[in-house]
Amino acid sequence: MYPHLITNRAITVDFNGESRSVQAESPKYDNVLDAIRENRWEDVETLMTPEVEIQAASDGSMRVENGQVYVTGDDGQEFTVASDLNDTILSYMENQLPFDGLVKFAVKLNQNPSFRSVQQLFNFIRNTNMTITEDGNFVAYKSVNEDFTDCYTGKFDNSVGKVVSMPRNQVNEDPNKTCSEGLHVATYDYAHNVYSGRVTLFVEVNPKDVVAVPIDYNNAKMRVCEYRVLGVSERELDSPIANTKDFDWYDEQEEEEDDADKWWCDICDDYVEYCHCDEGEDDYDDIPF
Repeated sequence: MYPHLITNRAITVDFNGESRSVQAESPKYDNVLDAIRENRWEDVETLMTPEVEIQAASDGSMRVENGQVYVTGDDGQEFTVASDLNDTILSYMENQLPFDGLVKFAVKLNQNPSFRSVQQLFNFIRNTNMTITEDGNFVAYKSVNEDFTDCYTGKFDNSVGKVVSMPRNQVNEDPNKTCSEGLHVATYDYAHNVYSGRVTLFVEVNPKDVVAVPIDYNNAKMRVCEYRVLGVSERELDSPIANTKDFDWYDEQEEEEDDADKWWCDICDDYVEYCHCDEGEDDYDDIPF
């Protein structure tokens, strides 16, 4: 038994000179209380100590030190988890939510050779309300022609179940290049509304296959080297753009609707504000979107 104090606001336990508390509003409070009633002090320590809990939950493949999560990858090497993902894993633990998918995501993301992608991808996913699968991949969206070919070349088959890929070194990794070579996936808002009238797919992407997130799209799309088509999205929005604040050009689109040539680029099939086609049309002949 460890020295402890139970109140209606918190449970505090001293583990060999280190005091830990769990607040009454925490989902863990009742579990800790039950463990103390039943004299299960090993469970009390596990529940109240992230360092112990995460090792127990991950069979030793993860540890926490001073608030930093460390994960052992498939190669047996330990790595630190990027800050946004790190805090989310700890939050999942605190709220007793299953975090295995997040750990698998971290392992796959660590295999990505791009430092920028490793540091920024999870924050992009969180801010755009994308989702992570149990296998540690994430779900994104894509607009294609009615025959399921890509909108640019018409050569890439995006039928349901297809794995679409291209060599990573042929995907432009420069985030300052908005319209450029690569396989493009996006948020639902961008895929469904900017390319309205076409088929909107939902696709699965391995974090290691993300190459670049163009900076001019308000965190709306990215370039990858591989994805798998899961199905046709039948989701509907309550408004034309769900996150209007993230798309400053939307009101301009409505105002200039009668003079569309001023704001639409036929070369890259996008808004002129986000187009760099004046750098040369030849650069965009084979962009698979």
